[in-house]
Amino acid sequence: MRTDEISFENAVQKINDSVRQIKNLLRSERSVDLGDLGSFRMIDEQRFTYQSKPFMRPEHFGLSVASLKPIIQIQPPAQLAEISGSSKKPVIRKVGVGAAVAAVIAAIMLLFPIQDSTLRHQTAQFFSESEWFGPKAEKTAESTSIVSAPSVTAGTENTSIAQTEEVEPSSDVPRFYVVTGVYQVRKVADDMIVLLHSEGFSTASTIDRSDRIDVYTSSFSTREEAEQNLKQLKRDFPSHKDAWILKK
Repeated sequence: MRTDEISFENAVQKINDSVRQIKNLLRSERSVDLGDLGSFRMIDEQRFTYQSKPFMRPEHFGLSVASLKPIIQIQPPAQLAEISGSSKKPVIRKVGVGAAVAAVIAAIMLLFPIQDSTLRHQTAQFFSESEWFGPKAEKTAESTSIVSAPSVTAGTENTSIAQTEEVEPSSDVPRFYVVTGVYQVRKVADDMIVLLHSEGFSTASTIDRSDRIDVYTSSFSTREEAEQNLKQLKRDFPSHKDAWILKK
């Protein structure tokens, strides 16, 4: 392709044409001589044989003399020796550092015996002086007093709250409330109050508890009145069919 400056497709087409031409000559002439590349000879109508020349020059296949150097010449032995020598230096340096550390440890063990008791070397009497622990005890006492102060305050607040609850007037006469719903969110309860007011229940309000909010339409002094109002509520407003009576 480089010699004739043709594309790969044209080269393949030329090869196919040459093969087709050799087949036609082989069928008509029974043998085809290719010169230095050898020859083809028909044996019968369906088979043929190829005979090569004793020697074929590489130039017929597009080969040329290659000049390759041996691998041993690319990397000289001297360079390998330098690499091995440089790799041994860190090992020797590490061994020297380890020996120095071991010598320092041995000197410390000889100069400062371990078997001596700690009391014999405590010339400053750090652990024997009781005054070291005095301020800590005072701080502990102060912290105890500080911690106890909120509890007293909390107790006072609880007492005041309890007293406030006791001051509230309590009626011995029970009331009967027609409750339409129980909620835990104030906004939802307020929306329900607005809805009841729009439906004509002007006395609708809430009963606030510690864990819930009861919404009621009206309250009565007797159960009979509350039950009668509940029946009328369920008949006129089917959306409040789950309403019930609360005695409080």
